[in-house]
Amino acid sequence: MTSFSAVSKTDRGINKLTPNSTKDKEMQELYKQRTKLQDEINKVNNNQEMDSKLKMERVKTLTSSMQQIDSRISEIKLENVKKMSPEKGPLNSNTNQSKPGHDPQLAIIIEKSASYSQLTQSVGLRAKMDGEIKTLEGAVRFDRTLLEASPSNDAGKSLMLQNAEETVFKMKREMVQDIHAQRNVVDQKIKELVSEINDIEESSNTHTSPVGDLPEDKEDRNTPSDTKERQASTAASSDSSHSAVIDIRV
Repeated sequence: MTSFSAVSKTDRGINKLTPNSTKDKEMQELYKQRTKLQDEINKVNNNQEMDSKLKMERVKTLTSSMQQIDSRISEIKLENVKKMSPEKGPLNSNTNQSKPGHDPQLAIIIEKSASYSQLTQSVGLRAKMDGEIKTLEGAVRFDRTLLEASPSNDAGKSLMLQNAEETVFKMKREMVQDIHAQRNVVDQKIKELVSEINDIEESSNTHTSPVGDLPEDKEDRNTPSDTKERQASTAASSDSSHSAVIDIRV
């Protein structure tokens, strides 16, 4: 049975492996091993000279190895999804602690940028999962068609097809179900991020709403028109006072 190969964590010079790069390398190695096992299963199924019972035992052994690899792949993917979920909380907490008197507008921009970054990662992860689902379902259809198209006089044809349905095809269907479950988690995260971004937008609009014009102090206004009005009023008052004093002496 194919064994898992360990990923080296030694660093050369300044090129050190981070936890994320280590997981990526492990995933790549697991996919390589899985591809080899799948090729071996196909060879066994297509071997017309091998005894049917021996063929069944060999396929079961290879399928068991693939299940171990797929289980580890699912664990790594689930770990990545869980790491993405709490990422924003500590980031905002540290930002607020380090800048107690920070600019509200700057805080909104930083928060929005972090949310968009997580949303981009989540959408990319969902697209990757969709691709894996299509690949697995396509592989099942291809293998089933290949077995059904074998010569009709092959005595082990029905047995091989039944064995594949109970082992390889069943395993791939279970993998598709696992990926769908992980995809649902990512979809929920995307909905939360979209709602969060909308809330940030509303908060941003509230902070940037225009302030109404301040009332002008009429006493401080000394426009030319006002000066002329005051002068005219003063002159009128003066004329009225002079006209009120009439000399009645004869």
